[in-house]
This record gives sequence, C-alpha cells and structure tokens, in this order.
Amino acid sequence: MNAPDKLAQFIELTREPLPASRKIYLPGSRADIQVPLREIMQSNGEAVTVYDTSGPYTDPTAHIDVRQGLPLVRQSWVESRGDTEL
Repeated sequence: MNAPDKLAQFIELTREPLPASRKIYLPGSRADIQVPLREIMQSNGEAVTVYDTSGPYTDPTAHIDVRQGLPLVRQSWVESRGDTEL
C-alpha cells in the first residue's frame, strides 16, 4: 500500500460517526461562531447533550483535507476583540 492509500484509509477511520449520537451546533455570541455539542441517545430513549471537543473529524458534513489543516474558525472573533497581536 502506498502513502496516499494509507492516508485515505486513516482519514476514513477518523470520520466514523460516534455510536448512538449526533453532532449538533448552537449559535454562539456572533453569527460566525457555533458551539459544538453532541446529543447522545441513552438506552431508555432519552437524549443527553454534552459539549463536544472532538473537532470537525466527527462531523459528517465537514470537508477535511489534512494537507490544508483545520480552518481558522475563531480568527475573526479573536481579531475583533482587539486584545491580541501576531
């Protein structure tokens, strides 16, 4: 197996959905900020919602290219605060 095949196989493994759950988002303090949550179905049929720190890799709608890196989703929010410098 050559390197691109190994990379494709690794990406496929990391994109598997977590069992009995789905990723959802709540609106943040700005229109361009979303708070990731995971809704987990319990065996009694009730759902529990928790903060999701898994990043985009468990979001089946996310476009991921490991050669490009992760998008800078917080950059404009951090810059607008005016309390940081490069």
